[in-house]
Amino acid sequence: MITSNWTRAAVEKAGFKTGDTLTLKCEKFSSGLVTGVVFYASAEDVPPPNELGQQARILCPSPREGGTYIIRIVGMDMSSVAAHLAVLDPIDVRKF
Repeated sequence: MITSNWTRAAVEKAGFKTGDTLTLKCEKFSSGLVTGVVFYASAEDVPPPNELGQQARILCPSPREGGTYIIRIVGMDMSSVAAHLAVLDPIDVRKF
């Protein structure tokens, strides 16, 4: 899980809507990109874990209701990325 500083106002300004498929770009990802990330505007929109599947990639509100969004990547080895990510590393998100 990657915690962002993106707020609801920021994602609304970007024009993201629940169900949009996004691409994440971070220089520290081996290919530079993580594709197929599905955006969920609210916690109520996020499907239960058993419906997400084994290869889920989502951008959704923080489960701690901190007012920011998180990136959850399931079923992809992120250990090499996590070891190199630092606070405030830039991550770019765009519609697919």
